[in-house]
Amino acid sequence: MVEKENVIEKVLDENSSSGEAVANETEDKKLTEIDILKGENQKLKEENESLRQKVIELEDAYLRKVADFDNYRKRMLAQMAAMETEGIKKVIKEFLPLVDNFERALKSSKENKDFDSLYNGLNMIYSLSLNLLEKFNVKPFDSKGQEFDHNLHEAVMMEEKEDLKFDYVVLEELEKGYKFGNDVLRHARVKVGKKKKNNEEK
Repeated sequence: MVEKENVIEKVLDENSSSGEAVANETEDKKLTEIDILKGENQKLKEENESLRQKVIELEDAYLRKVADFDNYRKRMLAQMAAMETEGIKKVIKEFLPLVDNFERALKSSKENKDFDSLYNGLNMIYSLSLNLLEKFNVKPFDSKGQEFDHNLHEAVMMEEKEDLKFDYVVLEELEKGYKFGNDVLRHARVKVGKKKKNNEEK
């Protein structure tokens, strides 16, 4: 009987020791997992801080680029305005001799009362004007006798006539048209003729 009790106590002691060992092992495992989680958490914090710094750097770089572009745009606008002003000044300077010639013609006509001299002076100024326009690649184009073309002409008057070879011919040039290179700078204002229909055609 005593021997049986000893066996039971031994088994209980072994079970108790085994339980304690399992408990200790479980506790150690939990501590290890906690340490791993702490390490991962710290790593995530560091990565998050690194990303935050990169975002700050990118925002700063973006703002610098925006400021640089705005400064560049302002410089370009200022340069374009300066170039436009210089271009206008250059054209005006080229036209000043025409003003001088007009002044001379007016002064001469007032002093001499000579119509021929005035006419010759004005004709000279007109020739100088055309030469100056040609210098800027601006030339007048002839319209009289040409077929009406809405790309070149602006009809301000119309007249029916019997002796026309075709409809819509320019009878008279009221205001000359000009081209800048191949582009129409100003349409010619014209009087257009239309063939008059006889009774049979009606």
